[in-house]
Amino acid sequence: MIHRDRLSAVVLSTALVVIVARQPASAQVANAGPVVATLDDSGTVVVNPSLRMRWRRLVPGRGFDNTVIGETEVNVHLSAVPWIGRRVRIYMTLGRGPTAAGPDVRAEWPAGVTMLAGAVTSGGRALVFAGIVRAAALSDTLHLALSADGRQLTTPTALDFRFQIEADR
Repeated sequence: MIHRDRLSAVVLSTALVVIVARQPASAQVANAGPVVATLDDSGTVVVNPSLRMRWRRLVPGRGFDNTVIGETEVNVHLSAVPWIGRRVRIYMTLGRGPTAAGPDVRAEWPAGVTMLAGAVTSGGRALVFAGIVRAAALSDTLHLALSADGRQLTTPTALDFRFQIEADR
């Protein structure tokens, strides 16, 4: 969750990073295009789930920069058993949470061992892997840099990261 205290500091709590809803296998999109499903990431661990955000500039509001920033590390572990041997594309999505009125949050990360570099903003998705699944799980460490407009962080806001997989039929 994100909230502002009396000192205008923003804290991201355990509900923030990589809250991935588990959807039943029937949550696949049925059409003539690629198969789309939500991946099981129950083995994913956020190293620092309680993240202290800070103002990018010491004096927010001056110079029109009200951005708050923070970094955390996520040990991603995605179960890929049903996809072994298939060419896939895996995306990380960042939902807007329970209401669409929350602040826009941006997450950026450099390339890891198996995952691609990328960035995603609330409501979007970014490609993190493209290739053939060769093992029962895909694992990597993502170093997330998070940013948001500090003026919009007036109420608690949960972030909703998920991983989607697409494979050709």
